[in-house]
Amino acid sequence: MQASKGRVSPLSAKDGRPVGQSLSRFMELRGRHVAEIDGVLWYSTEGAFYMSVPFQLCPEVDPHRMQQFLRAHRATGIRYPSLIEPGRPSGLYVCRTRPYDLSAVHRKYRTRIRHGLNHYVVRRASVDELLAQGLQLNLDTMSRQGRFDAEFGTEEGWRRLVRALGECPAMEAYGAFAGERLAAYVVACREDDWFHLIHQMSRQDELKDFPNHALTFAVTKMAMDDESIEAACLGLLPLIQREGLHTFKLRHGYELWPQNSVFHVRSAWEPWLASTATMHAARVLRRLSPANQRLERVETVLDGIRLSLDGRTGLEHRRTGQ
Repeated sequence: MQASKGRVSPLSAKDGRPVGQSLSRFMELRGRHVAEIDGVLWYSTEGAFYMSVPFQLCPEVDPHRMQQFLRAHRATGIRYPSLIEPGRPSGLYVCRTRPYDLSAVHRKYRTRIRHGLNHYVVRRASVDELLAQGLQLNLDTMSRQGRFDAEFGTEEGWRRLVRALGECPAMEAYGAFAGERLAAYVVACREDDWFHLIHQMSRQDELKDFPNHALTFAVTKMAMDDESIEAACLGLLPLIQREGLHTFKLRHGYELWPQNSVFHVRSAWEPWLASTATMHAARVLRRLSPANQRLERVETVLDGIRLSLDGRTGLEHRRTGQ
């Protein structure tokens, strides 16, 4: 695999190892399977899919090599970003604005950020503080979003995640504190000249004082004030998109760099997963249960598989002149 030309990181870090070592190690300590294929790191996600890291890397995938990997690991498929391959339209939230200050954010957010910074102190959050208070913030956030993830919503899952954070030097946590009370936190990773904001949660009864606005602004400013950081990143456009979260990121001065989310699944399963009948069944189930986010995710993944496969088939036909 090679990195595509465009706005991406190099394939190897300065020490010659694949980029994304800390992110992949963090995932591994949380119980995800991590694999290296031709110099690119991948970690397992829901539904036996694998995703590439780091998020700014656009790998070029050898389809035959990847099919071998999927069979060997009994995986459903892989998903990765690309600037050149067909797939489901997606993007990466990136900030490279310097100097980064209140003039870089949307004017409607400036008052909220000032209010939040006056009310909270943004500082590093310790492992003990996250263990003692973080679970409630997770439950509050997931309740607002209408979802549940056992890794963030159970004591066992949360302890494992926080322990993983403490064992990875490149991983950091920052919080917005009112005294000793944690109102919001963000888990971040400083690696390969990028600063990734990965997970952010907040307490419901503190939202009136805008802890998320203060935290996102302060941590982004800290990153952009560091000349060794090329860019701050707020992750990929999620499979389940929410307009409010999209607006929040853009109004904090982040851009959405367009790219495609490319899916490969086991070749024996492609005709079934990409079929019109399967897609129709998924849409019927979604209409019957419109609030079910798992069904929404399944429908989105099936659409991504179809778009990726149709695009590859079209490119192949054009190359062969058929």
